[in-house]
Amino acid sequence: MRSSELMELTVGCRRTDDADRTGPSRHRLVSKDVKGRLWGGEVEWVVIEEVVRVIALAEQLTDSGP
Repeated sequence: MRSSELMELTVGCRRTDDADRTGPSRHRLVSKDVKGRLWGGEVEWVVIEEVVRVIALAEQLTDSGP
């Protein structure tokens, strides 16, 4: 993830897919895609659980709402 992509993360960017509950959860971060698209869009990164926990902590430290 580039620093410019990291700066586009907002509160509520964490996603966890565990709907079927048959295997391990897949953790993702969702951000605005600002490069190469005329009208923007979203980009997702699959990340490990520790990254999701760090982002959750950062969300608690910020005074921005979801």
